[in-house]
Amino acid sequence: MNVYLNGLIWVAGAVVVTAVLMVVIRRFVPEEHRHASDEASNRVFTVVAGLQAVLMAFVLISVFDAADSARQGATQEADDLVAVYWDADLMPQAAREQIQKLSLSYASTVADSEWPAMSRGRPVPETGKEDLDRIHDAISGIKPADFSEEDRQTQINTDLSNVYQARQTRLDAASTSVNPIVWVALIVGGALSVALTCLFGGEKIRTHVIVAGILAGTVTVLLFATYQLQNPFGGAVHVGPDAFDAAMTQFS
Repeated sequence: MNVYLNGLIWVAGAVVVTAVLMVVIRRFVPEEHRHASDEASNRVFTVVAGLQAVLMAFVLISVFDAADSARQGATQEADDLVAVYWDADLMPQAAREQIQKLSLSYASTVADSEWPAMSRGRPVPETGKEDLDRIHDAISGIKPADFSEEDRQTQINTDLSNVYQARQTRLDAASTSVNPIVWVALIVGGALSVALTCLFGGEKIRTHVIVAGILAGTVTVLLFATYQLQNPFGGAVHVGPDAFDAAMTQFS
């Protein structure tokens, strides 16, 4: 299902449930009782809604920054891999051919195998790491004849180390999500904020329902956005393997 349609359904559902709850409360709770509790409900609502807004803003900013960092990190990983590929041009022929072949294999594995697994929140295969390990072995097997070749070997080792680090950062980002305790706080806080608005008095039920429905819809859409953003390689964000596709194009 389209993510936007899915979000619309969730928001509409929250608004409908809130409207029904509002009608039930106004039917079974006398108006004088609701008016009598307005002051206390207003104070509690101010505290609960304020804390909910702060927590929601903090979580949303965190997951948004994580998604942006994941996109930049994937690009950097592909750039470092391209550097390894072209560094190999200055290596002996046997090592050059092996390094460049493994670099192409790694890019293909990341784009075709690791990315679908990350988008589903599943563990990635070890094939990519094995390719990097073989590249490291090929570099280590080179015996530099002079200082110039030694410098080139140091440079390609540095670029390969950067690929290792960027890869680990990417895998960490794919396996990190909003803590379940935070989810409980977000959902319970949002539900309490909406429920408290149902206790306020008011002569016109239509206005009361509209206000509570807007609040319920806003809370729901923020929760839905947080859920979609928590996995940068899936959901609405969907950071794709474009950088690795571009790298393979350069290799070919």
